[in-house]
Amino acid sequence: MEDEEIVELYWNRRESAVAETQNKYGKYLFKIAYFILSNAQDAEECVNDTYFSAWNSIPPTRPEHLMAYLSKISRNAAVSRIKYNNAGKRKAQTEPLCEEIMSGVTAANSVEAEQESRVINQAIDAFLDGLNDEKNAIFIRRFWEDESIKTIAREMNVTESKVKMTLMRLKLSLREHLEREEVYL
Repeated sequence: MEDEEIVELYWNRRESAVAETQNKYGKYLFKIAYFILSNAQDAEECVNDTYFSAWNSIPPTRPEHLMAYLSKISRNAAVSRIKYNNAGKRKAQTEPLCEEIMSGVTAANSVEAEQESRVINQAIDAFLDGLNDEKNAIFIRRFWEDESIKTIAREMNVTESKVKMTLMRLKLSLREHLEREEVYL
């Protein structure tokens, strides 16, 4: 089932939306959460939280890129779980690499912050839409899935140096794109 059809199921409050989301993205969302948490049970709970959050946020939100939208929810759920699990332990935990990108994208309570978040999301979506499949995959795998450069290179059958160079160029291109759109994080 296509993403637009799944979003339409959510929009029409059809319970099959969650099942279709699970069929299409369940393993992917689990991978994101598990990579951050390294705990299967916590990762599964984060995936379930992702479905619940998607159900509660669509509508009023109508995501243009369902995979990226769900990835953000899953990633944020996993980061929240880390903070919860380590709250009393005073244990240092590194934040995933895309925190600098996502810091301005996360939802807030004020109308202005929500509008700003929409503008940022649209600008990043437009940037990603303009990339070829390889660059898009490298960007998503590094900054949303938090995969290592070594893993990306191995699984995409390219050199680590190519992945590093592509990421460096993508970061510069993203910065230029955001500046042209007058979006500042």
